[in-house]
Amino acid sequence: MKKRYSISIIFVVLVLLLGCTAKVHFTKGVDLEGNFLFNAFERADTGNICGSIYNLDLSTSETILLTSASYTGFALSPDKNKLIFVDDGKCSESGENKEKVFVYYFDSGEKEVINDLFDGSGFVWSSDSQKVLFGCDLKEQGEGICVFDIETKTVPFFGEGDPLFAEFNWLDNENFVLSFDSAIHNVNVESGELQELSLQGMMMDVNSAGDKLSFVKQAGSEEGQVKIFIYNFASKDEKRLTTSGINIKEMNPLWSPNSKYMAFETSPYVSKSFSRGNVAVVNVETGKEEFNSARFSSEVLVTSETEGGLHPAWSLDSQYLGYISGRGKINIISVEKRTHNVIEPNKGTIHTIAWK
Repeated sequence: MKKRYSISIIFVVLVLLLGCTAKVHFTKGVDLEGNFLFNAFERADTGNICGSIYNLDLSTSETILLTSASYTGFALSPDKNKLIFVDDGKCSESGENKEKVFVYYFDSGEKEVINDLFDGSGFVWSSDSQKVLFGCDLKEQGEGICVFDIETKTVPFFGEGDPLFAEFNWLDNENFVLSFDSAIHNVNVESGELQELSLQGMMMDVNSAGDKLSFVKQAGSEEGQVKIFIYNFASKDEKRLTTSGINIKEMNPLWSPNSKYMAFETSPYVSKSFSRGNVAVVNVETGKEEFNSARFSSEVLVTSETEGGLHPAWSLDSQYLGYISGRGKINIISVEKRTHNVIEPNKGTIHTIAWK
């Protein structure tokens, strides 16, 4: 009887283990509609690394060149009419070889240079599409955080240290959260008043309702315990998003527009180094993992586990998630429909993507 009981326990354990490692199967998605923006770069005959921003028609897979750009990324406004980016001029017709910040307007096809700026990074639009928050280098004032107002063309400046070591995101149209030396603050754009939130973290994202903040911080004393937390502004409660183990690092959380899901990058921690990242999606309420680019099978061209996944981007209706795999593939999944599409524009290495 004891022997039979032991065998039963072993069988149950094996079933549980196999169930935990089983891959979720995704079918080929229906024909996609709409447009996708992406920034790709490749080395030109001159030896310069040339970047370009393209508009991808999802129904035909055709691409249209919008503008030259450096390979540091871009940001599309919520109203889908404005695009902010940096162009270093190395591969443009002018050949200025000087980094400038531009705003491209889709309704007119024109681009406007933001004066007095040497460089920009980490662009984030306010929800009303009227302001852009970014790390900047003002020639006379130095490095800090800038806010460009589309209407007034002004550039308020907050000298809160090197923008390479500061992180920020909009809380609402007049305030933003700022993390510097891991301390999170609330900053008012008009007054410049800085209010400490008694939170430690980085890689922040605010949900569409503006009542919850996701961020990343060390969750324990062991190395590799970098996890995503969610802070509720009303209740002041703070909780972990997942129950992943010690050797799993979670980074760059991104709320879905309906606040139901959280997409993020994750990678295993091994001997003080991290392997190639993957993209995961978790149900915020239940904590259930709905997708992981390292653990799924697909009817279409399968994303190799060695290709990983980076830079997730949600569609406005929260139905689809795009992410980059390998060097030049755009994957589009539907978490709820369990569908998967892969598009390879063949324009070089892709750095940033956005739904148009």
